[in-house]
Amino acid sequence: MEENEVIFRDDIYSQHLATINNIKFTPREIDIIACLLSARRTSQIASILSIAPRTVTTHFRNITLRLDCNSQEGIINFVERSHKLFILRKYYSSLITELAFEKALKEISKLRKTATISCLIVYWQDKDLKKVLTYHLQDHLNLAGLNVEVREQNADQKIELIENTTKILLFLLEKKDDHEVSQELAGVSFIEISHQKNYYLSVFEILIKLLPDVNLKSIITLFTKQYESIEDPSGSKLLKVYREQKIGEDEKWIFHNAIHIFRHKKPYFVLTFFVLCILGIGFLSFEGQEGKRQKHVQSKNIIQENQENLSVRSDLVIPTESALLHRSGLIAKIDNRLKSQNGIQTIALVGMVGMGGVGKTTLARLYARSQNQSIAYEINAETQTGLFNSFKNLAYCLAKTKDQKDELSFILKIQNPEDRETQLLSFIKSQLKRNPNWLLIYDNVKSLLDIKSCFPHDPKVWGNGKVIITSRNTNIDSSSYIGPSQVIQIETLNLFETLTLFSKIYYQCDPAKLTIAQKEKIISFLKNIPPFPLDVSLAAHYLKSTHISFEKYLERIKQHNDDFEKSQEILIKESSDYTKTRFGIITSSIENLIHVNPKFKDLLFFISLLDSQNIPLSLLEASQKDLVVDDFKQSLKRDGLVIWETNLQNNTVEHLFSIHRSTQAITLAYLINLLKKEEREKCMEKVISALRTYYHLHSEKKFSNMILLIPHLEFLLKNMEILTISNDIKEKYIKYLYLRLAYTNEVCADNSLLAKKYFIEVFNKEIKNRQLSDREFAYMLRSLAAECADLGDLGEALFYAQECIKICNKIPNFEVLIIESLKIMGYVYGRKNNFERAKFYLQAALNKIREIKGEESKEIEAELYNQLAELYSSTYINKNLAFEAEGYILKALETSEALLPLYSSKIKNETSHRRIRFIIKHKWRLGHIYCRLGKYKEAMERGFKEAEYIINKTWNDYPYQAFKGFVLCGMGEALLREGQVKLAEDKLTKAILINEKTLGVNNSAILEARVYRAEARIRLGQLGEAYEDCVSIFKMERKEKNNYLDLIYLASIYHAAIIKYRQEDIKKSLEHFADFFNYAEPFCKLFLDEKIYRELESKGIFIKILYDNRQPADNIKQYLKNCYLIFSAIYGESHPFVRDYVLQNEKLKDNVVDRIKGRIQGRMEEALWIPEAKSINGSEKRLDLN
Repeated sequence: MEENEVIFRDDIYSQHLATINNIKFTPREIDIIACLLSARRTSQIASILSIAPRTVTTHFRNITLRLDCNSQEGIINFVERSHKLFILRKYYSSLITELAFEKALKEISKLRKTATISCLIVYWQDKDLKKVLTYHLQDHLNLAGLNVEVREQNADQKIELIENTTKILLFLLEKKDDHEVSQELAGVSFIEISHQKNYYLSVFEILIKLLPDVNLKSIITLFTKQYESIEDPSGSKLLKVYREQKIGEDEKWIFHNAIHIFRHKKPYFVLTFFVLCILGIGFLSFEGQEGKRQKHVQSKNIIQENQENLSVRSDLVIPTESALLHRSGLIAKIDNRLKSQNGIQTIALVGMVGMGGVGKTTLARLYARSQNQSIAYEINAETQTGLFNSFKNLAYCLAKTKDQKDELSFILKIQNPEDRETQLLSFIKSQLKRNPNWLLIYDNVKSLLDIKSCFPHDPKVWGNGKVIITSRNTNIDSSSYIGPSQVIQIETLNLFETLTLFSKIYYQCDPAKLTIAQKEKIISFLKNIPPFPLDVSLAAHYLKSTHISFEKYLERIKQHNDDFEKSQEILIKESSDYTKTRFGIITSSIENLIHVNPKFKDLLFFISLLDSQNIPLSLLEASQKDLVVDDFKQSLKRDGLVIWETNLQNNTVEHLFSIHRSTQAITLAYLINLLKKEEREKCMEKVISALRTYYHLHSEKKFSNMILLIPHLEFLLKNMEILTISNDIKEKYIKYLYLRLAYTNEVCADNSLLAKKYFIEVFNKEIKNRQLSDREFAYMLRSLAAECADLGDLGEALFYAQECIKICNKIPNFEVLIIESLKIMGYVYGRKNNFERAKFYLQAALNKIREIKGEESKEIEAELYNQLAELYSSTYINKNLAFEAEGYILKALETSEALLPLYSSKIKNETSHRRIRFIIKHKWRLGHIYCRLGKYKEAMERGFKEAEYIINKTWNDYPYQAFKGFVLCGMGEALLREGQVKLAEDKLTKAILINEKTLGVNNSAILEARVYRAEARIRLGQLGEAYEDCVSIFKMERKEKNNYLDLIYLASIYHAAIIKYRQEDIKKSLEHFADFFNYAEPFCKLFLDEKIYRELESKGIFIKILYDNRQPADNIKQYLKNCYLIFSAIYGESHPFVRDYVLQNEKLKDNVVDRIKGRIQGRMEEALWIPEAKSINGSEKRLDLN
């Protein structure tokens, strides 16, 4: 790309980023990801994109849901694996540039006066620029407040002017070398942008022409500065300072006249004027250069006089070229921050992950070596001793004359240390002030307080110069000397950088010269190496010197053997400027932390057992006193062990912090070896106690905080396996962790799949070794039965519900749990299509609960009404008895809303959350029942929309994942029936994504959503995608069956037949039709009134399909008509499904039939073919209705 070429982010998105690894992203989601990759926080992203922080959080949640990850780091990992990192950074540059440009245009619109030009010819020469002008110019000029119409114009076409138009007309006309302005258009303004290749500057030139009375200079200058500061992924500026490329005013005058002569074709002047131009330019150039030379000589003499020929530079050691990673983007960023020559310019290089080995010192030295400062010196600021010795050595270097050396000698002989240091610093200040534009590097600063007395901040005392600080302290920007804008965060290396550095050292070549197999092997290896220059270079050097395999090296890293560590330390000192390995850096920090406060040992052990990302600070506060935790947090940040710290959401006080995974792994290995068995058991006891406290505090307040706990509990379980503690204690803690994971997934995350998985683990362990009380075990069995029922595992649900009742019968006053178990059994039999037995258990439970007083009993009573409503609706669908369902669900709502008003201002605790959950469930069920009754408007307004409102209102506190999926599916059906097909398809797609994650792929909720989405896609003409939905349905293991589920499954077979019919795959279509009629017959016999069924049977609707090879298309006509008669008998002719879909398919038959007849004419393969009416899953031939 040329340096001034403009690529718009829309183009980058459409060509490269709309789909990444087969996952589709919206433009706004790409904006969010690009900002995340550029280390922008939620509040910063919201500010950049002019949206609310909560909107950003919502986008992050949608992205992580789609990627099946639970953190922003997971998004970054996904991008790095996709090899789209460079493109996304290019996209970010375009995004920032376009937003700045649009802001400038809006500012111009505020200043705009009436345009003085109604017609303007814009001459262009560069085709790429013209293309951009065509697509974007009109929109951007409109944004500047101008009503403009842009037209393309050929040079040989006559320009037609329109008088009295309210628009400004812009004609884009190609500028030919010999083109003259037409005499007819002498009064028309024109502008040439053929010399300008940058689109943004071209627009500004046009605006200056259109608005001559408006001063645009300040706005254009501000945008240009912003544009110049933006870097592309390679680190180079997107725009060179075009002011440096401008020629002098006198030279402009010469060229202007030359153009005028050539335009009017006066040959006798051309040669003469050409010679004069050269002479004139030569004279002007000589005069300018001579003036510059004289000024340069004068300036040089002054500098030499002031500096006394002084040159002081540290021995700025950097890796050899064969082991050096050039990070030009960061060097350019440092240069940009330090470009001012006035005062003292200061920046701090801080690792984004804090720890040593990220390359901060090397970057500082590389920058210093690239500069021409006569004084460039590195100060060792890690200790006070190192700081004094560095300044003493600097003073020796600065003392050039005899008087200066005598003065320094006198200072160093001062006995009082404080006076000596004060006088030494005063000497250095005076010397630096005499020699301006110096550069000092303060390396390894722990805290600015440690160097406050010798830190340059006043140019009147120190003179003008530059300061670079390298530090692991992520708090360094909170001082009064350094603000956030002065901090450059050094990120971990990306995959390309790690590959480049490793290849240069190990293979002594660029990665481009490696084979694909070599690259794949290296990349696989490097995924297990911390992405820092220290670790990558050490691995390459070690492998190169020892010739061991990649696999062997990874084994040695995991073992952390002392001999291996010593050999690495020797190697790193020989091959680089580092003095410690990653293990050495971290363990020394841990030792120091424990020495400062022994209580930190328990906290370090705690965080090393958890997931390294998003650790809640309140979890540590549940383990230790707040003051200890605050001190611990600050110590971690000071030693650079914390990656970042954030708030989960704007409306919460929950603070999170993260540490790098390599730091955590080394910490855990170190502490396991350090702690004795008894100490480890005491530490684990404190960990479990802290979890209990955290669960007690948050389970009744905010479920979002509980969801944060899930990955930490999972990591704790994994790490329990490697801890050497008593088996009984370990078994007890493992059960506790499984139970907490199960309940958190059940109640907080709405994830039935994981909840069941963890409950089963506890059940199996309890069968072998009972440790839970009867009450705890009964509650666990009730929850396990409920999760099995939700997942459609009906046999298991019945078993666990019955086991729960057995245990409850042994416990006094445990009637409520028995009633809940009966409710589950009623639900299960309803899903087995056994109406009478389901009604029996639900009615029995209802009778029992009415005898119990209290709010909890009212909640269960409302739930039972809900289950009865679902039973009647799914059994009778749209028959008269289905109206019983409406009565039951309204009674459920009435009971629940009496306990908690629907629009209560705030949910205060877990009890009110549970009741809100019930109301959501009842509202969704109301919408579902209205859909069965054909009342789609009521379903949306009184059911789904109100449920969605409550979910959205309480999402930050209680993310109802499963119900979100149910409601979206219901809305999709209602919208489909109301004719909003595309919107319906979108809702159903979202429902499938959510439900597959929380319920698995074989759930009835997935079946329902896919059936309706297949219909929507057929109606949208997306036949291939629709058939994929049908195939997915046919592959499902159908665990649940009732009349409603059987009916929509029957519809899916019909969809498949229609798709293949419309695709003119007549043989496959007939197979699906055969299955359809084979399934339809037993369903209609069971569901329809006997009279209606007999009438259909008498018309031969259910007879075997005969395939006549001579007239297959004519047979299809009859099958389509038969389908219409079946669905009309079930739904009624006026039902939207029948009227808008089935009937329309029946009407299309003639067009398709004619095409089929033409294609098969003359092809007589068989006289008669009878397709086998086979089951979709290859086993049954009839619908199982039992």
